[in-house]
Amino acid sequence: MLIQSGLGNFNTNTMTATVNFPKTFPTKCCVVQLIPNNYYGSYTEGDNVVLKSFTNSSVTVQLMGHAPVNNRTEFFWLAIGY
Repeated sequence: MLIQSGLGNFNTNTMTATVNFPKTFPTKCCVVQLIPNNYYGSYTEGDNVVLKSFTNSSVTVQLMGHAPVNNRTEFFWLAIGY
């Protein structure tokens, strides 16, 4: 089992992001968890970080809702696979 995590940033024009995993999962990426980094209170109620797709080597996500204030575009990701 391989567990990877990190911090991603949305493209402020499209509010999407593609994160390349530091290490490609040799067989399969089973699950990806996404959480907005709301430390600065940038996100508002109803904003969701949505998983668009993922492969053994990357994940593509989109922010559904309002663009974060103060140019805070960070989100945490966690991927588990083998």
